[in-house]
Amino acid sequence: HFDKKDNVHFGVANNLTDLYVQAVFHDQESLIKIMRGGLILYFDPDGKKGKDFALKIERAEKELIDQSAIPQRSMNSREGRNENMPKIIDLMCTKVTWDSDGDEFVFYRGMQKQAIEVNLYPNENNELVLMTKMPLKELPIPKDKMISMGIATGSVSSAGSRPAGG
Repeated sequence: HFDKKDNVHFGVANNLTDLYVQAVFHDQESLIKIMRGGLILYFDPDGKKGKDFALKIERAEKELIDQSAIPQRSMNSREGRNENMPKIIDLMCTKVTWDSDGDEFVFYRGMQKQAIEVNLYPNENNELVLMTKMPLKELPIPKDKMISMGIATGSVSSAGSRPAGG
């Protein structure tokens, strides 16, 4: 599927045990919002616009980021940052928080095997790809019901860590 307003391709699939979500972010504005404020996947088992179940992907604390892996050209010039932004996001946005109706579980991408899998990486067109695998047991989905899902990107406001974007 393609969201024209936000210039994002996305796909959702499932099997008997897991829900898979893929999103491809095409434009610089989205990448800048993700770099500044991360992104959040919301799930509503009631098929509405609830945000009780959220997978938050955000920047890790500075001491957890391998600065040597970030190309220096990318940090020293605007052109370099734009060219390498998907890779920089992949390296910096490693903190993941699963908020399951108020119960939070924090983990870091790539540090250990988790039931919830979150991958970020640049594709061959230098776009950012998000791939997630969510165990269905994490979402209380009623029988014969459809769930709804939303993705929010945005910069962090000075008052807190609310996403301020679409």
